[in-house]
Amino acid sequence: MKVNVLPNIEFLNECFHYIDETGELFWNARPLAHFKSFRDQCVFNDRFENKPAGYLSSDGYRRVHVLKRMVLVHRIAYFMKHGEQPQMVDHIDGNRSNNRMENLRSATHSENNLNAPARSYNKSGIKGVYFHKDTGKWQAQVNHNGKHKYLGLFKSISEAEAVAISFRSTVHGEFANHGRR
Repeated sequence: MKVNVLPNIEFLNECFHYIDETGELFWNARPLAHFKSFRDQCVFNDRFENKPAGYLSSDGYRRVHVLKRMVLVHRIAYFMKHGEQPQMVDHIDGNRSNNRMENLRSATHSENNLNAPARSYNKSGIKGVYFHKDTGKWQAQVNHNGKHKYLGLFKSISEAEAVAISFRSTVHGEFANHGRR
């Protein structure tokens, strides 16, 4: 997966300041004179100083324009705080607009997907649990190493859920998300 490279950290620090406690990114005053070449490319000026940067998009992420590109605020915040640009930045609690540093962690694409809730088409509402029509039982399965791992058929939905949670905790570690939708 291609990682969108952010502008250098010096430029980001000139443009923004990040409040760790709230997870908000705010505009600074115009960059200093040595960033004059960027002025026409940035979408801010003195009237935006100390105002929240960007907007909340329909998919739940905060986004901001930087150098004529749309950038996710949580990527900027993570980069400004840690000085590195990971492949992905994962929201631990699954809330895409919660950009507090304690809620952000470096992740691979696969790890980020592990932290997703049950899919909207999952009729049971429980991640990894499906009704098996032929047997009239509940099937538990978990994705592991890119494949569906069959965990068995169970008489009750709660048994299937418990097995799925146990296995997911073991193989997904800190990225295990047992969330119901």
